[in-house]
Amino acid sequence: RHTQGARWARHAELTRAALPDPTGLLEATSLGNLATLRRANGAYEEAIQAWDRALAIDQNDAGTWAEKGNTLFHLNRHEEAIHACDRALAIDQNYARAWNTKGGALSNLKRYAEAVQAYDSALAIDQDFVAAWNNKGLALRNLKRYEEAIQSCDRALAIDQNKTAPWTTKGSALFNLRRYAEAVQAYDYALAIDQNDAIAWYNKGNVYYELKRYEEAIQAYDRALAIDQNIDAAWNNKGNALRDLKRYDEAIQAYDRALAIDANSEFALGGRNAAVDALKPAGQSVAFKDYFTVNSDRAFGGTAHVSYPLSPPLPKQRVGVLAVRGTLVLLFKFFLGFWLFFQIGYFVHGLGEQGPWTVCGLVIAKSATCR
Repeated sequence: RHTQGARWARHAELTRAALPDPTGLLEATSLGNLATLRRANGAYEEAIQAWDRALAIDQNDAGTWAEKGNTLFHLNRHEEAIHACDRALAIDQNYARAWNTKGGALSNLKRYAEAVQAYDSALAIDQDFVAAWNNKGLALRNLKRYEEAIQSCDRALAIDQNKTAPWTTKGSALFNLRRYAEAVQAYDYALAIDQNDAIAWYNKGNVYYELKRYEEAIQAYDRALAIDQNIDAAWNNKGNALRDLKRYDEAIQAYDRALAIDANSEFALGGRNAAVDALKPAGQSVAFKDYFTVNSDRAFGGTAHVSYPLSPPLPKQRVGVLAVRGTLVLLFKFFLGFWLFFQIGYFVHGLGEQGPWTVCGLVIAKSATCR
């Protein structure tokens, strides 16, 4: 990477030395090429520096602002990305790529309605912009407008069926509509294109989990984790499936892997507590809060052009409340007995003048003195 960067820097020096460049535009172009190369190699901070040097020469280049915005998006600096895209669009409102990048930044800030507007602006300029159709579908899914999300993905697939992202986004929307067979089919299409699409494997596992096909869910999660071991959601949901199969020791190991990635995950902590509780001898269980899966807004490996949605939280049938219920029953019995003692006491006290019985507090005694 550094060798290629050095070559571009040397190329820029030689170009400046060999050709007259009174306005500096040639140097700005060379810096743009260098920035693009650095971004492609993952050197985003270095790419930003090169974009800034180019903008110091020419602040009115929409492409430079748009590419800087895209690089900021990769760094998760989304507010800055939006600002850079706005600068590009102030120069050229027909810059579709800038609208798409802006939409991606807005989506990651959970400003989904604004993101849809940005994608619509991109598509008004270029109706064949596959990434914008897919990303609009993802934003619509996050707005729970699932049918519209599917339509947007279908528009993308009508243009190019060989992109995995629209299939994955469509599958996620179908999952939310509980159209599970169609969701699996969509994920299978994505995996036929790219067997290494970790999120497609993860989401496919979620469908199997929802269908209570836990062994198949575990296999799908394992395929996702073989590709990317840092998907804490896959570790967490694998733990859920193992717990439902009563393989509690293995479930705890899976939850521990999720917690190694995100130590503050409520979901993994709750699931682990449930598994530990299940291993305790009868009568020693404690109440726990049962969590599962992860925030549906998270995306792994996403860019401004391709987003990979995670399926939303799955419904859970079992919540550990047995200990709480037992405690409530005991308290009810205690207070019922307490109330009955008072009622009997008042009744007997009313007969006190006619017999030998007297009452002292909650105790009824024959010929006793209250002390």
